[in-house]
Amino acid sequence: MANNGLDYIVGAISKFAAIFSINSKSGEVSEIDRIEADFHEKEPEVTKTRWSQDNKIIISGGEEGILRVFKVNFAAPNQVSGFELTNELGQHSEGITDISINSDNSLVVSASTDKTCRIYTLKDEKCIKRLSFSEGIGMENLKFKGSLFSPDSRFLYALATSFKGRSYLIKWDAKSENFDPIDTTPVHTGPSCAFDLSSDGSNAAIGTNNGHVVAVNANSMSVYRSEKKHKMPITNIC
Repeated sequence: MANNGLDYIVGAISKFAAIFSINSKSGEVSEIDRIEADFHEKEPEVTKTRWSQDNKIIISGGEEGILRVFKVNFAAPNQVSGFELTNELGQHSEGITDISINSDNSLVVSASTDKTCRIYTLKDEKCIKRLSFSEGIGMENLKFKGSLFSPDSRFLYALATSFKGRSYLIKWDAKSENFDPIDTTPVHTGPSCAFDLSSDGSNAAIGTNNGHVVAVNANSMSVYRSEKKHKMPITNIC
């Protein structure tokens, strides 16, 4: 995951979170620092990393189901020297599939295959809300494969999917105290596994298990295009 305005990215190497520098001229990528960030008993793996918009923190999540918060260290302005663990947030009962930090760096949401999205405050690091697909929206509880705040932090979107059945895009009011549900729309007749928002928040892109790319108007929550682009599951989309 790239940061904001610096020539560095954060990513995952097995059970480690790692920072890499990018040479803007040559394109060469070099590892700066790595920290063990997932301690699952059987299969430790960091599955998601996210850099805050003010570049001060990195948050990782993995198969263990715990969010880990890291302080980014700078040797000089715009020169990252490494990072260090400062805190851990909650614990999902299954692995984390996505992480999103809102625009003012006050909230973080984690999505999980345990069928919940959990929202934490970064100031006092408390879980303030647990969301599920069935909460005010539908009868069936589904696993979450993605969760993202809109760029202006007004809305929270999540991709919910079952093992064999339909997948859905859900929209909540991120400015309401209880994250009131706004809308939900079916996006595919089968499972989906990848999700992202456009930079202006007006469109959502979804990748499915059978290789379809689905485009959704995030304002009206309507699907306007669905095309098969791959023969295998789409593992990432942006």
